[in-house]
This record gives sequence, structure tokens and C-alpha cells, in this order.
Amino acid sequence: MWRKSLIDYIRPRLAGKVEGDFLEVGCCRGELTLALSALAATLNRKVYSFDVCNVNFDSSVNNKGLSMPAYYAGLGLNSENQEKIIRDTVSSCSNVVFTRKDSAKIVFKPTQTFCFVVIDGCHTVKYVRGDFKLAWKHLSPGGYMAMHDYKGDMPHVTETIDKLLKEHKSEVNQAEAIAGWWMVIQKKVEVE
Repeated sequence: MWRKSLIDYIRPRLAGKVEGDFLEVGCCRGELTLALSALAATLNRKVYSFDVCNVNFDSSVNNKGLSMPAYYAGLGLNSENQEKIIRDTVSSCSNVVFTRKDSAKIVFKPTQTFCFVVIDGCHTVKYVRGDFKLAWKHLSPGGYMAMHDYKGDMPHVTETIDKLLKEHKSEVNQAEAIAGWWMVIQKKVEVE
């Protein structure tokens, strides 16, 4: 449901109108990566996907007391099998470039641009802010960024996204919360 709502929302809005590839920060088991790959293929774009593949890396706890490591364990993930699960999931996707890496250590060439970015990595305030800043810098004018866990069970993520939206208000064309705990932000074509 949450993956489908995002893909259904973004598909008509991209439609080849914005330059750049796709970026995914945090891919869990790779199911969204697979869906992004299919959408990106229709636009002849690549998907650059990153995950630290360490289920104990994110120490966040939701408002019900469930920690991220416990959540991942419930999905059958551990630090030994996550990378293999992701790679197996996207093995048929020739347009996916998956890298096991801490998003705080990602560096892109200055010329790299993205038309669509998905952020669902580490849920700490530091990483939500850092992932936004990294991606926003490379998001093409008119491009879209989707941030997960907005208005969900991690209030600190929602608060951080709201603060980022205020800080970047002059650069944001629109921001809309959609089903599946997504905040989708469109960057202005021209900044005032």
C-alpha cells in the first residue's frame, strides 16, 4: 500500500518533464527499489540506491516503543542477510546501482542530478536532516522528494521534516502529505 501510493502519485508528475536520475536512501528489503526501477525504466533513468545494511545502526524508537532493530527483525532482516536480500530483489534490474554505504558518507559529483528522491533511511533527526540536505542539493529544479514516516509513528521525523520545509520555504514549490506516511516535496523551478 505505502509503495503503491507513492508510485501512483509520482508517475504522472514526472512523465519525463524533469532531468536526472532517481535516488533512494534506505531500501530495507528492496521492494520499493524494484518499483522505482520499473518507473525509472519508462523514463530511461537509473536508480541510485543506498543502504547501510546494518539493522542496529538506526536506534530510533517509535511512539509504541518499538525500536528499529526490532522492526527489522520482524521483517526477517539482520545485518548478515540484508544486503543479499536487497541484491536478490533487484537482480533483474539493469538500471539499479545499489551501494552498501552510510548515507552520511555519500558524495556525488557536482553534476549529478535527480528528478526523484526517496528518503527512508536512518530515522534519527541527524540523518533525516543530513539525507534531506544531501538530496536537496542534487534535486533538479521541478524535481520531487518523498520523505517517509511523515505523520506516522515517529513524531520526531515529522517535526524534523516540518522544520526543513520552513527552512527551505523559498525553494519549495509544493509539499503534500499523501497516503502511506509520505511527505512529497517539489522543488521550485526558479528560486526567488
